[in-house]
Amino acid sequence: MLEPIVLTAEGEKLYHPQPDLQENSKLSLMPGVHAVCQGWVDRRDVSETHRAIHCRTCGLRITFPRKVDTYGKLREHCRQRIEAAQPAEEETATS
Repeated sequence: MLEPIVLTAEGEKLYHPQPDLQENSKLSLMPGVHAVCQGWVDRRDVSETHRAIHCRTCGLRITFPRKVDTYGKLREHCRQRIEAAQPAEEETATS
């Protein structure tokens, strides 16, 4: 079973109830459920270069490059975004 994907620095997660998904499985048009509000998440094209996942219930929206086409690549993209944002957050907290 695919482990939930941490989407944001606040710990919001995407999970999929389908037990046979793997890290290399292609992102579907409905890639899962937002763990916080239990809303279904849709995948949409938002430009020629980017896609987004969007929660139907709470409106959470995460954009990512089109080359992010599997669950594993989405996990890695979100991890990198979270890590890149952390130094700025730490500076704000110490100011």
